[in-house]
This record gives sequence, C-alpha cells and structure tokens, in this order.
Amino acid sequence: MQRAFALALLVAAFAAPAAGAKTLRVNWSEQRRMHDGTFAFHVSRIDATTRSWSAVVAMTNHTTTTYGVDSGCEGWSPQFLTPGIGISHPGGPKYGWSSGWGVHIAHSSSPAVPRSLAPGASWRGTIRGTGPLPRGILLRLTFGYFVPDRQGTRSRCNPQFAYAPFDNTTWYWTSDHTFRL
Repeated sequence: MQRAFALALLVAAFAAPAAGAKTLRVNWSEQRRMHDGTFAFHVSRIDATTRSWSAVVAMTNHTTTTYGVDSGCEGWSPQFLTPGIGISHPGGPKYGWSSGWGVHIAHSSSPAVPRSLAPGASWRGTIRGTGPLPRGILLRLTFGYFVPDRQGTRSRCNPQFAYAPFDNTTWYWTSDHTFRL
C-alpha cells in the first residue's frame, strides 16, 4: 500500500503543471492598415512557465506587397525599433537610457517562420522561447520587423541594441493586447 501511494505521488508530481505555469486561451485579432491593404495578426494561445514560453500565432498578408519577415533581435532596446518575433516588456534603465524594452525572441517555431510573405500568403505556427519572463508587468507578443522584400534580408542585430534601419517603408508589429504572469 505504501509503495502504491509513493508511486501515485511520483506520477502526480510529473503530471502536474510546473509551478507558476500559465496557459492563456485568447482570441486576439489585430490589423495593420496600409495604403495597399492590411496585414492581419492573430494569437490563440500563450503558455509560459518559469523556464520557457510558447504562443500559437498567425499572420496574413492582405496587401499587394511582398514583405520580408525579419526575426528581430534579442535583448534590450532604448528605441524599441526592432522587436523580434517573441515577447517584449518595458524594461528598466540600461546603457545610460532612462527606460526601454526587453525583447525575448522566439528561438524556434513550427513550422518555420517564412523569410517573406507574398500578397495573400499566410503563416500559422507555434513560436517558442526559453528563459524566465518577468512577473507582474505587462507582456506583449511581437511579430517581427517587416521590410518590402529586398532579397529576403534577415536580422541586422547589433550585439548591444535591438536596432535595425527604419524608414517609411519598414514597420514592426507589437500586439495591442497584453498579459501578465
């Protein structure tokens, strides 16, 4: 009897969700309106633990322009110009700046995020990252940096700042929706 009880406790320990784990089932839909149509974003689920996070997301290009999808940069940025595909949050002072943003890019996705999205194309998948997210502050999903397709250019990260050239044809999307752990 004692052995069965110990086995039951062991199974329960492994089957129970990790301490601090959070699952959010959401239905976030957002759009970026542009001169030639819209770009749509959707989030249906977010999972976060003390060691990792994931989100089920989608994006659809309803414009007449092909956009390169830049995965963005990990780290801290005073300007918040190039958030990666992942999660961001307001961050404290760093490098002499009074405030900024922390960016936790997705280290994997399935299926892989495409290098570009042509007019009418969609991508839906699960993005995943590692490392703890800060608790008690507003977190946002970020979808990357979009550049009119110029040979499918990818991330131009500076090791100190999450920054890339920004002009009137390039843009990024950070969700209007937020969540807390």
